[in-house]
Amino acid sequence: FIFTASPALAHITNATHEHGSLALMFFTALLHPWIGLDHLFAALVVGYFAYAHRAPRAIVTFLGGILLGGSIYAIITARAIMPEAFALHSINIAETVVSLSLFIFGVFCILPKKYFTTTLQTILLLISGSTHGFIHFYEGAAQTSLIKSGFVAAFQGLDLNAFLYFALILVSTLSAHIFAYHFFKTIEQAKQKSLLSIFRYALAAICIALGL
Repeated sequence: FIFTASPALAHITNATHEHGSLALMFFTALLHPWIGLDHLFAALVVGYFAYAHRAPRAIVTFLGGILLGGSIYAIITARAIMPEAFALHSINIAETVVSLSLFIFGVFCILPKKYFTTTLQTILLLISGSTHGFIHFYEGAAQTSLIKSGFVAAFQGLDLNAFLYFALILVSTLSAHIFAYHFFKTIEQAKQKSLLSIFRYALAAICIALGL
């Protein structure tokens, strides 16, 4: 099922993605990832990994992946490296990778930390982050004229709406990372080990369920 579905859990409605109001568009960007379960729990689980492994680099790696994915989509759009129809189809592929990465992250929430090595963590976070970035830049481009005018043309014309949309998504995603990090850290400091385990397994179960 995961390879045939085209998840769009982070998209409120089609109308939202077709609106013409910049204010509403930017408000939608700020709500990411809070309005979509797949993007929300991807952000939360990254925050958990940063806490569990005492490695804030997990957050930096994921956000770096988002920037990488957005840049890849921008370059593809600007240079017409692939037909637009194929580029749009690649969004469905990226959404599938997002779901698959959620499933994998959920599994690693349950497994002992020694199995989620630094190298493996970096690779998976970059892949997951880049697919999120690919999708989000597409969203920003789709809601402006960026796809039609091209990356460079839009930049030269100072049509920076897609860039601002993308930046606001980065800020919102970072806020979810920080929330999860401090949430688990606060529970640890309160010495509530049983409660910590409950939230850990709940996070894992939800990620696995969303990835199926």
